Amino acid sequence: MSRAPSPAVSESVGTELAGYVGVPYLEHGRTPAGWDCYGLVYYLSRRYLHHAVPSYSLSYTDANSADDAFAEHVPEWQRLTVGEAEPGDVLVLNCIGLPVHCALVVGAGTMLHCMRGRATVLERFTSAAWSRRIEGAYRWTS
Repeated sequence: MSRAPSPAVSESVGTELAGYVGVPYLEHGRTPAGWDCYGLVYYLSRRYLHHAVPSYSLSYTDANSADDAFAEHVPEWQRLTVGEAEPGDVLVLNCIGLPVHCALVVGAGTMLHCMRGRATVLERFTSAAWSRRIEGAYRWTS
């Protein structure tokens, strides 16, 4: 299943999400008071895209269990090429040699993400620092 590109979604995601730059990192956080990388995806996907993505908040304690939690919902995530990624899609990125980080695509080549020790930022996933770390792009289909 794939969703048709929607200028309203793209415009909404592209403009509204800039207001979330600076939200602090909070382990297992799921609100703008603080979130981890998936908490950002969870909150913004539900609020702006109306996707019923799972929280996973209590499903993981480390990188291995996060991977297991995500695996439970693989059928609901359609794998894409990076070139197919649109605003609202999710990038899974390698950090520490494992695919343990995620970001929300907000525009052509741009992602919004949050990492331990850093607040939420907009960055180019096409940059040399991030493009080599992309494990995959995914779209919620349920």
